[in-house]
Amino acid sequence: MTVDLFGEQRVHIPDNSPLEREANHILELVARDSSLLNGTTMGQIDRKLLLAVWKDNGMMSAAQTGDWATLEAWAMDTKRCIDPEVVGRARRWLLEHDQIRVPSVAVADAERQRQRIGKSLHPRVVGTRARR
Repeated sequence: MTVDLFGEQRVHIPDNSPLEREANHILELVARDSSLLNGTTMGQIDRKLLLAVWKDNGMMSAAQTGDWATLEAWAMDTKRCIDPEVVGRARRWLLEHDQIRVPSVAVADAERQRQRIGKSLHPRVVGTRARR
């Protein structure tokens, strides 16, 4: 992690500026409100982060107009309405590179989910033999 001219910590992700931009945005948001990383599942944490990113990027202003066209225009602007997948990938990168910490219960739940998905992808072969 590096420190910019304003003293803020920044991460550098080579060859992936959109992910780097969102990872740094998440770090800024978490510095302001560490409760964004509280949750019992990674899904909860990702949804909290996503809403915080969207709110910081003007979602509330667009929604408060009460005008569907204004909100739709905000949602179609990919620079302001960041894709949920990008936010999730940025959170995963920050976690994997020890830049953020989440509750151990969320980590344990994510591991259980990973194992469950892994088991469902491997077909079980019970009591069968290859025929010759």
